[in-house]
Amino acid sequence: MNPPRPALDRRLLELLHAARDQGDTAARAELNALLRTDPAARAAVARLLVDEFALSSRLREDELVALLDHDKVLPFASAAPSSSASAVPSPSHHRSWWAWAAAALCVLGLTTFMALRFLPTAAIAANEPMPVAVLQEQADAVWRDTPLAAGAALTPGPRTLESGLVALEFTNGARLLIEGPAEFELLSSDHVFFKSGSLSAEVPPPAKGFTISTSEMRVVDLGTRFGMSISPTGKGLVRVEKGEVEVHRKVGQRNLLQGDAIAFDDTGDVDASLFPDYLIPSENDLRERLASADSRRTARWRSSFNRLAADPATLFSYDFAPSEENARTSDSRASAFPGQSAVSLVGAAWTEGRWPGKSAVELRGPADRLRLQCPGSHPALTLLCWLRVDSLPNDFNGLLLPGDYLPGSIQWMIRKDGQLRFSLFNGLASPGEYHAWEKHVVAPALTPLDFGRWTFLATTYDSTSGLVRHYRDGRPVGSDKITRPLPAVLGSMGVGNWANSRLTSDSQRSEKNRSNYRNLVGRLDELTVLSRALSAEELALYYESGRP
Repeated sequence: MNPPRPALDRRLLELLHAARDQGDTAARAELNALLRTDPAARAAVARLLVDEFALSSRLREDELVALLDHDKVLPFASAAPSSSASAVPSPSHHRSWWAWAAAALCVLGLTTFMALRFLPTAAIAANEPMPVAVLQEQADAVWRDTPLAAGAALTPGPRTLESGLVALEFTNGARLLIEGPAEFELLSSDHVFFKSGSLSAEVPPPAKGFTISTSEMRVVDLGTRFGMSISPTGKGLVRVEKGEVEVHRKVGQRNLLQGDAIAFDDTGDVDASLFPDYLIPSENDLRERLASADSRRTARWRSSFNRLAADPATLFSYDFAPSEENARTSDSRASAFPGQSAVSLVGAAWTEGRWPGKSAVELRGPADRLRLQCPGSHPALTLLCWLRVDSLPNDFNGLLLPGDYLPGSIQWMIRKDGQLRFSLFNGLASPGEYHAWEKHVVAPALTPLDFGRWTFLATTYDSTSGLVRHYRDGRPVGSDKITRPLPAVLGSMGVGNWANSRLTSDSQRSEKNRSNYRNLVGRLDELTVLSRALSAEELALYYESGRP
């Protein structure tokens, strides 16, 4: 009996991912058998695919066409079918995935397999909802259960804001200011269920029809600016500042125009003029509270940063403030190593950091990088940084990469799939050989929902035990042990890229060798390395002191 369609779709995706990216021969064999013998499987694969022309157009819009052109895929119609075309090849064959896809799909009568090329990137799971809003700004926000940082993409679901003031921008263009305490649920990009709290909504014409529902009413925007204040029982106030809204209640519908208001309690409608202005948040409120919060946050972070920089184990600590006006360097703040060289910008540009007034460096192009020197061998390390990743265009995206390959040299990178990776060079083979690196320790750190928001990443290493631990936003996300641990060596380092250009030949520069590109795309506004492994508690406290 064939599996139900949803289960079959899920199984096919699992098999495709395992066969292509993990080299799983059993998965490859099972996939081959399904495609050869099961018409439902072939039909399911067809449903998973997108039109080649539409995909190409979308990729060009998103500036991802290099990924497509790099594989130089032949038009499917030109691929000659063969008797063995349906066999899924081993990933070790260059371009074998595309060769198999083109030929196999001609045999199967399918002509649009290109979308599968992009499954293994740092992608949102197939069954995970897409974001409907972004947390654009927040002042003194305290969230229940899971803390949220400014820039976080929000998917449908309930949220509880214990206190503070936040601005949400929806994908349809609507903007909500919500003041805590508030409980609400994001239902879609144009619909919010509001249980309690205060809000104001700015709804431009493209977002007309944006709806706020409560237990007592439904407010439908007709292109306007309005405010609401709702008690936990569902009673409260609706007031229109501009435009028009429809208010649907059990007693009927009523349209409110600019200046109109309706208020209701357990005894029925009451005079809206009895409700003071402070019940509804405004943009001026947000601006004032943000300025005050920024000042307090900067002071809190600076105190914590200075304490860490003064730690005797801190090798270097950069806040990425220019050394002087128009400088292309930033000084290390490590007290124990006052002679530590400044970090130098190459191609990178100064920009704004986690909050207004906080400086950062921005890396965009494949040549952008920072350079630093840190001599010595160290029995343990903590690597930590605050960064904003805008995309992960390469197989490996550098955080710290060595310039000189000595036994104990480290690599700290983010993979294309969002995994944080730490490796140690053992000196037993050429650096280009996989077995020259001891245990690539990886852990999940980023997804596309994190692109454009500030994230705190940290990794600790202890050569005594060989233990490597990865952290994201102050929380451990994975650990493993180096097989043959060595003291860590830094030396000449590249930040956000190779220390030196690795693209020295025509073959290395070709699009077939994308793994040679290691440039980070995004912003960096703090980087510190210590010669001891900080505890999970220390890292959690440090994250809290600096989160935006």
